[in-house]
Amino acid sequence: MKGIALTTLEQKMADNTTESRLDLQVQVTTVGGLITRGIVMLDNTIDQEASLLLQLNQGDLKEDPLLGPNMLKYIRSNATKSEILSAIKIQFNRADLNFDDFKNRMTMMLNKSTNEEDITVN
Repeated sequence: MKGIALTTLEQKMADNTTESRLDLQVQVTTVGGLITRGIVMLDNTIDQEASLLLQLNQGDLKEDPLLGPNMLKYIRSNATKSEILSAIKIQFNRADLNFDDFKNRMTMMLNKSTNEEDITVN
């Protein structure tokens, strides 16, 4: 994976609470109270990587200080929707993630959760 390194993902997850959707699930085998084997259980890493990316500010990652869309700066800005989407798309490309696939996946999930077919994310 060229995008966000797993070690970085693990570091960011360690900063989150255990209620986060970015939880890292590890299945361990113990013998005599000692961990003898551990398997990292990966679910949909694309969703996790995209979620992590959207939370980043530039400078958060030592490996790639320019990665992160800085979403907090848009809270009280006069930025247009297209400017914000452009910034997000640039960061998805930088992390080697496909924005359109993620957008379509989120639209399907929204439609499924609301039982509506007319929700679109532009």
